[in-house]
Amino acid sequence: MSTLELIRKAIRVMEGSFAESVKLANRLSELNDDQLKVLERVDEACKELFVSEFENYIARKYNGETPKVLKKFGLMGLPISPDYGGAGADPVTWALALERFGQLGLSVVTFVDVLARVACDSAAGKRLLEA
Repeated sequence: MSTLELIRKAIRVMEGSFAESVKLANRLSELNDDQLKVLERVDEACKELFVSEFENYIARKYNGETPKVLKKFGLMGLPISPDYGGAGADPVTWALALERFGQLGLSVVTFVDVLARVACDSAAGKRLLEA
């Protein structure tokens, strides 16, 4: 099996796993349209990052595409209030988003989580989210 075939298979497995998590969360807390839209953006961002994240992981390099893609999909500072430049995700949406980002590997989920924590704890947080 070629590397590309392995990558495609991995994507299908992750998409199915994430879709099941969203269905379960929806049954437990009845996700609203806004939450589902955020999770769709998270999923699209992960699909866009998958290949570059895999390549950079193998090369043991930082994936410079991560902040660009997160910004493109409006996911910088996901749990931060929109008043401070974030997306304003609630805890359930945030947890599901972290699950999906974590499927890409530790690099992306760590970037997303640390960005949110630094933005919360820093006077420069708003500038960081706008970068």
